[in-house]
Amino acid sequence: MTTPMDAHFVWLNHWQQAGPALKAVKAQELARFDYNRNRQLVDAMLQWACDHRRERPVSGLVEQQRIFGLLRDTASRQVPTTRGGR
Repeated sequence: MTTPMDAHFVWLNHWQQAGPALKAVKAQELARFDYNRNRQLVDAMLQWACDHRRERPVSGLVEQQRIFGLLRDTASRQVPTTRGGR
């Protein structure tokens, strides 16, 4: 009798094996992709991306630095400091 946990491990095992195989298939497909035969499709996708782009008022760098500062402050409060080798 298989338990739900057994079924979970079977499912997980299948995906662990399928993952590298799917990655290989994707790599082969990309290596064989013929831009000239698919030029209209690629150009249409690029045009869509240009037509639907959003202007960003900021680069995100300030927000990134704020997050890094919060992480640094949190980490410094969690790590006990020792003095005098004790």
